Amino acid sequence: MATSTFLLVNVSANHTVVVTNTNPQGWVFFQEIPIGSGQFVEGPGTPPAGTGSAELTIDSTGREILTNAQFAGTRLDNITTLSYWTNGSSNLLAPSLQFEVDSDLTDANNAFQGRLVFEPYM
Repeated sequence: MATSTFLLVNVSANHTVVVTNTNPQGWVFFQEIPIGSGQFVEGPGTPPAGTGSAELTIDSTGREILTNAQFAGTRLDNITTLSYWTNGSSNLLAPSLQFEVDSDLTDANNAFQGRLVFEPYM
């Protein structure tokens, strides 16, 4: 099992949203392909913006997702900055950023049409 811990901070208009186990602010863990698990944890050490992190644990074939639907409908050209921090010794264990995309805004099709993926090690 590999574990990757990262800090989750949502910043908008100079406003930081604090995400905790008891108040996840719409963020949920989702097991896309077994075997995986996720949880909010304290630490590790002194995170750069807050006291806790999201911890994802998977095996060599598993996937665990931390997702939030609050950005649904946001156009990619309206995203000006994305950032996250990881705590690990290898970029191969770093979480990827993935966005489900609608490739044609002129139709009424809202079904899954694919993902735009950022892999830190690439």
